[in-house]
Amino acid sequence: MPSIKPPLVLALVTALTASAAAEKLTGQVLDRTSGEPIEGAVVNIANAAGASLTTTTTADGSYGFDVVPGRYQVTFLYGHARKVATVVVTDGSPTQLTGRIDGDLGEVIILDEEHRPAVAPEPIRTISDLRTPPYSERAILEDAWTRAWLLLDVDERGEVSRLKFLKRPGFDLEPHAIAEGFKLKFRPARDDQGRAVSTYVLWPIEWPAQSWLRYTQGQTTRLPESKPNGYNKANMVPCAGSGPWRMGSVYKGYRDCTRPDLAAAKRESWIVPVR
Repeated sequence: MPSIKPPLVLALVTALTASAAAEKLTGQVLDRTSGEPIEGAVVNIANAAGASLTTTTTADGSYGFDVVPGRYQVTFLYGHARKVATVVVTDGSPTQLTGRIDGDLGEVIILDEEHRPAVAPEPIRTISDLRTPPYSERAILEDAWTRAWLLLDVDERGEVSRLKFLKRPGFDLEPHAIAEGFKLKFRPARDDQGRAVSTYVLWPIEWPAQSWLRYTQGQTTRLPESKPNGYNKANMVPCAGSGPWRMGSVYKGYRDCTRPDLAAAKRESWIVPVR
């Protein structure tokens, strides 16, 4: 299996940087709804000649390039979200550009950019995907809103051969997260020759607060569906720790907007299914 790489510059084209007069182009990538920084977003810049640079954002959502002055197209990518902007870098002063995109990962994120397959694995959806994952008694009693982030090792058949936590959900939900992870099925990733290959993906599992589900839907066994335009009722709920008017509310019914801890990929142990 490919090793997990830290954020790095993925492509370097000398035409953008080979100059003593290079200037700084920096900024952040933020969730357009919550304003929280997004770690691991891909930022690509390109000039009119087609020369480009690519990097990924750090834990605080920041990125940076040293480029010659000029006009650039900047593309922000995170999961299925994409935003394009134009920026002019001038001589003698640094330039900043903030990207605001949808931070909801949605389907599949490929973790290792260097070994990204030509065709990404695609989750096989069933009617059961509209249901909420099983809740623990503690999660129900405490009316918790939480999520797990899993690193999945998806094999050539599209099955999850092993997994590990990059963020634990708490509230005694870990066994449920593991069981749900191993239920996932994918159409396999494929290389540039069309051969099925294994790959790593990130996968979130979310448990909305039971009281919120009951209030918005009249039931607690069905997840809020995303509309074709990307609207989802859950995205309108404030993130825990932000609250209305940024007053630092810690009400448990607020959404868990935490990101995966990529460093946990090195320290957490793999979990294999019980046969």
